[in-house]
Amino acid sequence: MTKKRIIKAAMTCMLAATFVFPVGINNINSLSIVKADDLDDAKKEKEEAEAKKKEAEDKLATLNQEAADTNAAIEQLDVEIGEYNAKIAELKEQRNKLQAQLTITEMKLQNAHIMEKNQYASMKKRMQYAYENGDIDYISALISIEDFDSILNQSEYVEQVSTFDQEQLNKLIAIKKDIADGEEKMKQKLKEINDVKAENEAQQGALQVFQDEKKEKLGEYNLQISETNSLITELDEDIETKASEIAALEAEVEKKRQEAAAAAAASSSSDDGDTYVPVISGDGTICCWPCPSSYYISSPYGPRDTGISGASTWHRGIDIGADYGVSIVAAGDGYVASTGYSYIRGNYIIISHGNGLCTLYQHMSGFAASTGDNVSAGQTIGYVGETGVASGAHLHFEVWVNEEPVNPRNYI
Repeated sequence: MTKKRIIKAAMTCMLAATFVFPVGINNINSLSIVKADDLDDAKKEKEEAEAKKKEAEDKLATLNQEAADTNAAIEQLDVEIGEYNAKIAELKEQRNKLQAQLTITEMKLQNAHIMEKNQYASMKKRMQYAYENGDIDYISALISIEDFDSILNQSEYVEQVSTFDQEQLNKLIAIKKDIADGEEKMKQKLKEINDVKAENEAQQGALQVFQDEKKEKLGEYNLQISETNSLITELDEDIETKASEIAALEAEVEKKRQEAAAAAAASSSSDDGDTYVPVISGDGTICCWPCPSSYYISSPYGPRDTGISGASTWHRGIDIGADYGVSIVAAGDGYVASTGYSYIRGNYIIISHGNGLCTLYQHMSGFAASTGDNVSAGQTIGYVGETGVASGAHLHFEVWVNEEPVNPRNYI
């Protein structure tokens, strides 16, 4: 190794010990993993927000149509109720007229009874006069009448009854009959009007109940429309925020890629033409199972149906089911390129093993290593937990090669 390379190696080791993030291509790549992960999360959240917005817009369209239909139904009910009100008012007027006519008819009937009584009194006086004056034929004709209402029939065959008495009796009987018939017809008509009016009022009441239910339903629709509009506004703001976040992350990822390319170019050039490789713990391989207490893989690498909100449907690693708090170890020699927390990953550690190979450990309950630490294969770096999006205690373990996730089973 030339003197210049020794000096560069020493400087790299000093930087690794001095800074929280050691300088080197593998470290830049490990940071890109974090940003790429954040970018994927942001894109997924934006897609979810857009899907929710589409659902909300479809719901809003349905609610608006249902509200419009309900409004139309209420307008139709208003028309029908108005028609029934008009019918009821008309029937009330007819009933009032009939009741007035019935009152007049009852008065006429009372007058006819008075006339009947007076006529009967007059007949009695004529009988008394005939008796006192010896008019035997007239008295015999009257005595033969069985009841007063049959006078008309009897008098047709009794010549002795005077023409005046005959006419008076005929008029009296006709008046009584007409009044009684008219009174009966009006009572029947009044009953029919009252029955129709009661039926119309019942139908009007049923329509009113139906209309009230429609108005209540319309109120519910309007409330849901207002809430859905508010939700769409919130989702629009969320989508806009996520779009800005994605743009910023994409810019940052691109910046990291450019920095990696620049660092690679700088490390490959030297004054004497020798190739420079930065000093880094690890030989670009992994050899240890990251969770010694459990070998149970609860979710393999690749596509999956999570059933958990926020969890990725493409699994970029493997889930190792284990008891809460058991040790997590480094899968190979390297250094801790990054530690942190996100609401998806929970507590996580990224270890760079050299030659573009990194491993990622997620959902930890706690850390046993810090950013910048050199670690050895099998060394405890943290503890199993369920932080972030996790349905239970487990270790999510990923392997990345040149900033791309690969199947960990191909490397252990």
